[in-house]
Amino acid sequence: QDDAERGHAANKLSKMVEYGELRTCRRRFMLRYFGEEWEPGNPDGEEGCGACDVCAGIKEEFDATEVAQKILSAVIRTGERFGSKHVIDVLRGSRAKRVLELGHDQLSVHGIAADTQVDDLRELFGLLQDEGLAAVSPGEYRTISVTEDGRAFLKNRATLTLSRPPRATSQANGTGPRSRSATRGSAKDELEYDHELFDELRTLRKKIADDKNVPAFVIFGDASLREMAYYLPHDHDAFSAITGVGAAKLEQLADEFIPVIVDYSGQRGLSQRDMPTRGRASRRSSRRSAGRSSSNGRPSLSASLAETKRLFSEDYSVDEIAGERGFAVNTIYSHLERIARSDPGFDLGKLMPSPDRAETIREALRSHENGFLTPVKEALGDEFSYGEIRLVRLQMQQNFEND
Repeated sequence: QDDAERGHAANKLSKMVEYGELRTCRRRFMLRYFGEEWEPGNPDGEEGCGACDVCAGIKEEFDATEVAQKILSAVIRTGERFGSKHVIDVLRGSRAKRVLELGHDQLSVHGIAADTQVDDLRELFGLLQDEGLAAVSPGEYRTISVTEDGRAFLKNRATLTLSRPPRATSQANGTGPRSRSATRGSAKDELEYDHELFDELRTLRKKIADDKNVPAFVIFGDASLREMAYYLPHDHDAFSAITGVGAAKLEQLADEFIPVIVDYSGQRGLSQRDMPTRGRASRRSSRRSAGRSSSNGRPSLSASLAETKRLFSEDYSVDEIAGERGFAVNTIYSHLERIARSDPGFDLGKLMPSPDRAETIREALRSHENGFLTPVKEALGDEFSYGEIRLVRLQMQQNFEND
């Protein structure tokens, strides 16, 4: 009967619903719920843990520009005070009593997404929230609003590419019946990769890493090897579609790994599998900036990363940037790493630890095959920060790719 307790319970229920509907890292969400900030462990610089069903699942990219414009416009036109169900009713042209009572059947957005399935619109609401273009209020009544970035997306008529689990071709634009064969879950479960080949590829990875005196994760992460052991790429084109294979690694490593895969496949009568389109790391920054590109051809940074970059370029310290922006210091280090991955010319040299400290961190990284930050930090102790480890890890990867 207590109003405060009822509100508290409603908020907890809302968080449970949000957790169940997540399309971003579940571990990050769980830690934030308990007051901790997740330190990304993925050595490729991604924000996820690389292990939960969301992070490990294979994704396909699709052009969401038009449908995102429709959804965000409908949220604004209906006053940003309704939940997704009502907005979806308006988008699909429903004549429900509530829609008629409010006069929302007279809005220009009424019925503009009638050809898009309800489940697909629900999914898109979540994806737009993940992108920071839409927001959901907490509590019992979860209303949808358009963020500042969402309004800028509409105003600038930018393009938007999103990613989601693979589905039938007819679903590529969000229309048509959902395929029963479209599955979700982790890549480990979905791919059913060849474990014997995976072990051979891990052995090869270790040999190359030892020869080059770098940690194994600098060569490839386990996710990349699992894909190789499932898709069995036989040529450079197929190999380039594997997660974690950029131009440098394609040139340096393809001829090391492809012969092992081809030989293994030949002995067992296996053939190369077709690979779905996926959100590659090199394109994620483009997606987050809603498709905008800079004059030098590199993807533009999101507004948040661009602001961090501006402050850093004006000689603000990491602590000062964190205070100015209201973020944790570790979040700013994460921003700087992502900026450096997007722009190889971005110089983080002034933040690098002393040579002795950097070498200690490198040794710790070499002893951890996957390059995850947390176990390396635990091994080094409180004397070393996550930011230092992140910078040295980035330097090791960049040095290898530029070698």
